[in-house]
Order: sequence, then C-alpha cells, then structure tokens
Amino acid sequence: MFFLIASIAFTVDTIISDTDLLKGKAWKIQKLESYSNANYLLENEEEKYVVRIPHQDSCCFANFQNELHNAKLAHELHFNPIMPVFINEAKGIFITLFLNDAKSPKDFSDPQLIKQIADLIKKLHTSNIGFRNPTSPFLRARVIYQKLQEDHHLIDPQIGLLFSTFFAIQAALVPLSTNRVPCHNDLTPGNILKMPDKVQLIDWEMSGLSDCVWDIASFIVFANLTKEQEDLFLQEYHPDPEDRVQEKLIIYKALVHFNSCIWAYYKYMYKDYLFPKEELKSIYQNQLDVCQKLISESKFIDSLRNLTK
Repeated sequence: MFFLIASIAFTVDTIISDTDLLKGKAWKIQKLESYSNANYLLENEEEKYVVRIPHQDSCCFANFQNELHNAKLAHELHFNPIMPVFINEAKGIFITLFLNDAKSPKDFSDPQLIKQIADLIKKLHTSNIGFRNPTSPFLRARVIYQKLQEDHHLIDPQIGLLFSTFFAIQAALVPLSTNRVPCHNDLTPGNILKMPDKVQLIDWEMSGLSDCVWDIASFIVFANLTKEQEDLFLQEYHPDPEDRVQEKLIIYKALVHFNSCIWAYYKYMYKDYLFPKEELKSIYQNQLDVCQKLISESKFIDSLRNLTK
C-alpha cells in the first residue's frame, strides 16, 4: 500500500530501506489499527518500533512542525511518554520505540482509570505549556468543507445542512469569552496509554490552544462513557464555572459526532482505500443520524440559547 504526500509515493518497505536505523535488518511487520494515519509495528528479536506514515490528507488537518513542537513540550512535562527516535518532518514520518508496558484502554468501567484520565487532562489544561498554535473545535469541519468545495464535490444535502448549522453556531459563539488552553484535541481511547503507574497521551497531531471543553466532550463521546461515568469524570476534573462546561458539552458532543460523520464522508468521497467503501458509508450515515438527533433535542436548543444570550 502506498500513500502520497507532496506527490511523493512511499511504502513502509521504502522507509525501512531509506532509514539508517532500520535498513539491513529483518523485520516482522504488523499493521496497527489507526483511523487517520498508517501505523506499523516493526519487530525483531532485539528491537520494536512503531512507524507512523501520514495519510495523503493529513497535511490538510495538521501542521507537522506544530505537532513536533507540542509533543516535545508535552514530553518534557510528562504528558507524552515518548519522543520519536527518527523524524522526517517534511513528510510527517515518525518512528518511535514500542512501549511494551503500555496499553490503550478499551474498557472504562474502572472508576480509578476515569479519575486518572480526568486528572491528566486537567493538568494539561492548566499547565500553561507553550503551545503556539491556536485552534478551534470547528476547524476540521471548516477544512473539510473548503476541500469539498474546492474539488467541486456535490455535498449530501443533509450533511450540507449540518455544515450550515454548525457554522452558524460557531458564529453565534464568537462573542462568548473562551479561554484557550493547551489541549490534545483528539482524545480517542487509542491516544490514551495506560501504564502500570500512570496514564499518558500520544499522537499530538491535532494539539493546540483551544477550548478545554472540546477535549472533555471528545473523551466522553469517544470513550462512550455512561452518564454515571461522565459525572465521575467531571467531578474529578472540577471544571471552572466560567468555562460553562455543562452547556458547552451538549453543543460539543453533537459536534464530535458531526466531525466523525464528515471525516468518514470525506474519506468516502475521496475513495480512501484504508477503509472499505461500505464501512465508511455506514460510519458517516450512523454519525449523521446521531448528530441530527442531538441537535433536535430541547436541551441542545436551550444550551445554545443560554450560551448566546
């Protein structure tokens, strides 16, 4: 399988042959689960590495220089467990050591785990770490919409209506004073690593200065927390009343589902062969249904009204 970045085609095999760290060695290669990039585990009797190859559209959503800058700062403050041992900054190729004692949690039934994650995210948000790139919860929607428009794709009318809805919401929220803090901005379970004595975060590709509630909403949705688990998380996080977390959460949860919808729709329209076509169609239709349901509920309308008074 190959990927195109800046018109350069490369495979994991060519990366191995072109990288002093890897070439001339026999590797067992395993494709790892990933939704945006192609990740491979390279393993022999003595070494284990993870190779991250950005997909062809990654440059539309992330700045590799900002990612590297933020990841380094996060590593220095113990939010990020490891830095790459090899970097091709122009192509966004990172090679890191594989952490044998780290696992991404798939089950959040343990209250202590939820508390650990809440504490970690709170520490990140209050760290004053020197991220230099402001970003927005609405950024991905803006980028995808612009890309679809530029390439003259016909947009599904239901998705088009949601684009208009969320852009109007973004405009309505502009007068609301929002404190931009260091955020990870992609808190899926796969980007959380649980180690024997701590929890840390990987994949700082989308990180930047943003609204803390976006991180909270993303984790709650992607981890599929129950109401009881969500309440426990918020109790441990102890949000500042000025952040208006409860009202924003209702808006941002719907936006998380919309971003998942348009991510799958974008890949469907651009024939992303990392995923079966029907799987992408199923994802975007399911997320579309969830998003439409959420924005039609009275609590969504009431929250938006209260935020924009």
